Amino acid sequence: MVTAEQAGGLLVAARGHRLEALFVVALTTGARMSELLGLTWSSVDLDRGSITIRTTLQWIDREPQLAEPKTGRSRRTIALAPMAVSALRRHRTRQLEEALRVGPAWTNLLNLCFTSQVGYPLKRHSVLRRDFRPLLSIAGLPETLRFHDLRHIAASLALSQN
Repeated sequence: MVTAEQAGGLLVAARGHRLEALFVVALTTGARMSELLGLTWSSVDLDRGSITIRTTLQWIDREPQLAEPKTGRSRRTIALAPMAVSALRRHRTRQLEEALRVGPAWTNLLNLCFTSQVGYPLKRHSVLRRDFRPLLSIAGLPETLRFHDLRHIAASLALSQN
């Protein structure tokens, strides 16, 4: 099991990373990767400090599609920790700057929070290989840690803080 200190190490390793907000939100909310990759800006309320899980990102015949969450109970509104709100604000600014930089090549047709640098939906395996595993190494965490384990870490941290 990963300790609170180790989880903090992952957050430190992610600081300044292009997808820092993805990892902060994952560790502070316990949302599934497909829920986070399918999170749209219309489901984010930074003023109230919450996200609403309404969709998940799925790839069907190599095409990205938003789908209903895994179960009815998976549709939920989650309060965000202040650090997650801050990370999402920075991420939104970065994403808008990327959209301006690439101009008409920007492709965020689904209004997703987490996209490639040209607005294309992220692929789960690419995030794991290119982003998550290197951050684990930087943080000194075991490479056997799965992104899904962040859900359990978030639950453990929430329980330890009542």
